[in-house]
Amino acid sequence: MFKTLRILFTLLSALCVAIVLPVGTFLGLTYALICVALAFVFFVLMLYFKGKHEETLTENQTPTVDFLDSPSKNENKAENLEKSDK
Repeated sequence: MFKTLRILFTLLSALCVAIVLPVGTFLGLTYALICVALAFVFFVLMLYFKGKHEETLTENQTPTVDFLDSPSKNENKAENLEKSDK
């Protein structure tokens, strides 16, 4: 759900940015600034839902041991995994 909202707000933000010049040309500076403000609001909402989406991903994933990590880092991951299992 968060991914869909993120895509929606990204498209709305891009649409607002795309229509700034035509709106500013035909309707005036005030309406162009409204489009810029809406683009900013949609961008902030997109970032908010992106953070929410990443939170749900990290909550559902368990740490894995990576062969490219240092041994001490792998030991820390293993200890954290054991603690979360208890």
